[in-house]
Amino acid sequence: EAQGGSRQRLADGSFAGSLQIPSPPPDEGDSRPPSRLRNWEEMAHGRDSLQRAVSSLYRELQHLRNYCILNYTGLVKILKKHDKRVTGAGRKRLAAKPLLMAHVNTLSFVAHDELKRIEAQIERGYAAAFCDANVQVARAELLVRRERGGSATQRGLALGLRLGVAAVLATWLFWDLVVDTRVLPLPSARKADLQYAVIFHLPVYRLSLAVASCFYLWAAACSVWKRARVNYLFLFELRDDEVLDPGAALALGTQQLTLCLLSLLLFSKCMLSELDLDASLFPVLLFLSMAFTLTTPHLGWWRRGYTASGFLRALAAFFSTPFSPVSLWSSFVGDIVTSLVRPLVDLAYSSCYVFSGEWLRRPDRQGSCHAAI
Repeated sequence: EAQGGSRQRLADGSFAGSLQIPSPPPDEGDSRPPSRLRNWEEMAHGRDSLQRAVSSLYRELQHLRNYCILNYTGLVKILKKHDKRVTGAGRKRLAAKPLLMAHVNTLSFVAHDELKRIEAQIERGYAAAFCDANVQVARAELLVRRERGGSATQRGLALGLRLGVAAVLATWLFWDLVVDTRVLPLPSARKADLQYAVIFHLPVYRLSLAVASCFYLWAAACSVWKRARVNYLFLFELRDDEVLDPGAALALGTQQLTLCLLSLLLFSKCMLSELDLDASLFPVLLFLSMAFTLTTPHLGWWRRGYTASGFLRALAAFFSTPFSPVSLWSSFVGDIVTSLVRPLVDLAYSSCYVFSGEWLRRPDRQGSCHAAI
């Protein structure tokens, strides 16, 4: 009944009166109650969420109208082709287009009057709630896809640039590690250092690649759920600002992959004596940047408006079980965490390697963290 009442209010535009959100509370210094600002932020979030939902519904109605037009056009072309193929004396009697089109034109999907009526009601309700009763402005806003972090074109261009940078770095790294090492002679000391590097620094880079893979897999899962029209936010009891959408997850995964390739390239340059720097510095910087990305996901223009509260809350519920209620989302996150055995071992080793100061030692004197883990 509640869903039916909401749909009825959406259809007749009566929901507009309940969406008049007051202006932000004035800056009253320390005497301002925190609940006032929190309540206003919750109302603003609800308003923004409803705008995206109504815009998505309106676009789906537009797709339904296009589907009707496409089917009607296809039927007309099929009947026209049929009548052209009919020859002989009974051509007029066997012509299907006049007879069938007389019946088809009476069907509701041809005129789609009910669809037009619903679209007009949504436009009026949206205009009354968000556009000062300006239907033309409301129609224009409803047809624009509302996304975080810029338009779909901007995000696609940024993602393409990042993937291009990652491809260039991967090619450069392949040339240095495969081609140069086979052509250029390496001293025995450098070969020993490379062996130490594989043992003591490979887990850090493996962890970074695992984090990038997790972002890519989350983007793929969200895309599949959306294509299958699965409301995963409702099932997981999450708000849309608590998890990353596919575009933001792809951007973060590509960023992590680019940083990993760049760090590995600079690390290989140091190991091949092409840079006069400490090679252990670059895995440490990579680990710190990765930790910053995972612990502060609300920062950065590509993640504008997102928080990690959903993921962190699920982790807290997972580790505090059975002393806290378990939800579907915490079970989902817990199942993933228990499957990441090797990345968790690499995380323990990387934390020990970075925070114990082992990376400050000579390569031949490292190995305490590797022996402990």
